[in-house]
Amino acid sequence: MAQTDITRDSPFVRLLKRRGRVEILDVLLRLPATDFTAKQLSNAAGIEASTFHRNKDVLIELGIMDVNKLSPTDKYSANTDSEILQTL
Repeated sequence: MAQTDITRDSPFVRLLKRRGRVEILDVLLRLPATDFTAKQLSNAAGIEASTFHRNKDVLIELGIMDVNKLSPTDKYSANTDSEILQTL
């Protein structure tokens, strides 16, 4: 069966397509009020830093993760207003 455009473009499919995204999502769901550096979030998720960096833009684009660029080091946290996170 061919994948439809609706399925292919689904935010849930994009989110759950890669294990690294799921690992990051798990940490964000468990610690929604925590601000993480990339290294801290990678360590908490049990993934390599390169895996985090490959996946962070999708999580930000989907509105699941926020990035605070005001501090000397970027800080990442759950976007608690995200409809996707609220659904999960």
